[in-house]
Amino acid sequence: MVRAMDIDLLESYLQGRRWYFNGQQKMKLRRLLGEQPDYVFFEDIEPLWLRNPWVMLAVSAVLGPLGIDRFLMGEYGIGLIKLVTLGGCGILWILDFLFSWVYAQGYNYSRVLRALGHDVDSMGNPRRAGADTLGQVAKGYLAYRVTKGIFSPLHKGGR
Repeated sequence: MVRAMDIDLLESYLQGRRWYFNGQQKMKLRRLLGEQPDYVFFEDIEPLWLRNPWVMLAVSAVLGPLGIDRFLMGEYGIGLIKLVTLGGCGILWILDFLFSWVYAQGYNYSRVLRALGHDVDSMGNPRRAGADTLGQVAKGYLAYRVTKGIFSPLHKGGR
């Protein structure tokens, strides 16, 4: 039987990265990583390249209008928009600067959860099951309308 991760190893990892996760994320990581064997930590978790929130705050302040902060977080679409519009005429730049710490912590948390095999978004929230795309919503609406007989040839009139 494979034993769970050494608690001292887990605490030293989290203490060494105390700025990388918020308190709630640390509690969840203690629980999730504590259930994993040591080899998962050494092979999957420790090699992850996490973002330092202090560095991301500085990058956002200096290079934020060019979208470099978003490129570093893997959000290329918003980074490109910020690059073309020079930080959304300053609005996106200010907002990203104010929230860069939270974005970096969410990014780090999602990277660890993905390494453990969880399906999460860029902020570490579980992905929703169900109608996620506009096409799925449209198909559901069309199916609803067909079952109600609205599109039948005998139906005359609007709604």
